[in-house]
Amino acid sequence: ATSGGQAVATFISVIVQPVNDVVTVRRAVAAVTVNEDNAPLEVDLAGVFVDVDSSLEIISVSEHSNSELVAAAVDLERQVLVLTFTADASGVAQLQLTATSVDTIL
Repeated sequence: ATSGGQAVATFISVIVQPVNDVVTVRRAVAAVTVNEDNAPLEVDLAGVFVDVDSSLEIISVSEHSNSELVAAAVDLERQVLVLTFTADASGVAQLQLTATSVDTIL
């Protein structure tokens, strides 16, 4: 403000608080079709999920409709889903993969 040639100023603080953005799905994982008695199969999970706060997530199989047909495990270090098929079994299984952010906002 200026009055009669005299000026006075003040400062304001602008604080932007961090938030933990949600993990999102960047790309879908394609359906897998194999023959009965197939060898274990690895499905690439790199780039499936994205977390703008961090590159670290915990990826897990959160739902599995037919564990008697196929065992499913996530190898976080290699970012793959390992599918191991039961011998002499056929059918359909639905798997749900869930990514959880490991970041905490202080």
